[in-house]
Amino acid sequence: MLAPPSSLTRTTDSRRITTGLLAGLAVPWALSAKASPRLLAARAADDGERLRLVFELNGRPQYRTFTLQSPDRLIIDLDNTHVANSLGHFPEASRLVTAVRSGAYPFDSRRDRVYFQRQ
Repeated sequence: MLAPPSSLTRTTDSRRITTGLLAGLAVPWALSAKASPRLLAARAADDGERLRLVFELNGRPQYRTFTLQSPDRLIIDLDNTHVANSLGHFPEASRLVTAVRSGAYPFDSRRDRVYFQRQ
């Protein structure tokens, strides 16, 4: 039986190494994507004086909250969290909140931000 040419063996070995490297790079990426919590849903209860916000996530988020003025806003930064759906319609019938926006933080793609604007 004839042995394959050495150039064919090197090409096959090169493909195996490349495939192994790509597979090795894909595993940590897939694990990190799975580890990032997702904001799956949100709801609110409003009695005219108080607003209760409930966020449903599939993991424990790291977050920070702060307020801004002119107009009054509550900002919730969710680090390493992805908003699964648009929250533009939430809360629908609030007397305290006039607008809700969400999206990626402009300077950090690993952070999503949710804004609540007060009347």
